[in-house]
Amino acid sequence: MNVSRIFRADHAPPKGDNRSVAARAADAAFGQGDVEASQVACLVAEAHGVTVQELFHHSRSRAPIAATRQLAMYLMHVALGRSLTEVGAFYGRDRTTVSHACGLVEDQRDLPSFDAEVCELEKQISELTPGNRKLLPEGADNDR
Repeated sequence: MNVSRIFRADHAPPKGDNRSVAARAADAAFGQGDVEASQVACLVAEAHGVTVQELFHHSRSRAPIAATRQLAMYLMHVALGRSLTEVGAFYGRDRTTVSHACGLVEDQRDLPSFDAEVCELEKQISELTPGNRKLLPEGADNDR
């Protein structure tokens, strides 16, 4: 199912479904079958004290939620080796939005405390089951 379709669809829930747009989008993203990406979303959301549904909300959200989403997108791209297009599709965003998020996170990694947090999350992600991990070839330009 195309997650971006849910974000752009009429905000009225499907008949008999009274969940929020964000909850339906999160379910659709998790239904794509990318178990590791779903685990990364849960891991980052838990580490930052936000809900997974907030990560998938169609709006920009409050700054702490947006920053958490940016970190989750960065980790999916860097730690799991997903392309910017794949990450964008998972989160219902454009690949250029993912590229911007990755740039912001890279800039923040200059702060020792933030870098330590990212390194810890990367370590936890590396311990996930590598069943469907798709690493990018060395030197790939990653959709830019």
